[in-house]
Amino acid sequence: MEESRTPDLVDHWWWRHWWWRPEWTVGRRFYAWHLTFEDQPDVHRVAAAYRSALANIPALDPVPDPWLHLTMQGVGFVEDVDAKDREAIVRRARESLREIEPFTLEFGRPAITSESIRWDPAGDAPTQVRSRIRDAIRAVFGPAAEPDDGFVAHPPSARFSHTLLSPRDGGW
Repeated sequence: MEESRTPDLVDHWWWRHWWWRPEWTVGRRFYAWHLTFEDQPDVHRVAAAYRSALANIPALDPVPDPWLHLTMQGVGFVEDVDAKDREAIVRRARESLREIEPFTLEFGRPAITSESIRWDPAGDAPTQVRSRIRDAIRAVFGPAAEPDDGFVAHPPSARFSHTLLSPRDGGW
């Protein structure tokens, strides 16, 4: 029997992924910087192969191609970031990111973590991008809301479902 998600379950599932923002609620929007994989057929092909292989595991929610991304850095909730500050951050980030040479991301075997099955890219290019974005945010806002340590760029191919990994039953 297939379980459908109710709004409460969707809220709970996203809360699990965005654990450091407990004030995030359905309909509340958040500005964040991402590297996306539009027009990247090799990434989509590999992701499709993993989705296919993992399709019959009920504890996993496959991530569709349009949602594949590397989260670089959060900025803030939309209502907390005025247009002038947002544009200043974007302008500073663009200026700084132009100095980084184009790069290719290479992904190895997937890693299984408590929240997802993901691919960690080789090299430090994503960390360099994130550092430049954080500098742009810092120039406008001061320190970024998210800690700098512990950053691992990773696009997930599937996220573990809250239904099997739930705080209500000690699942995580």
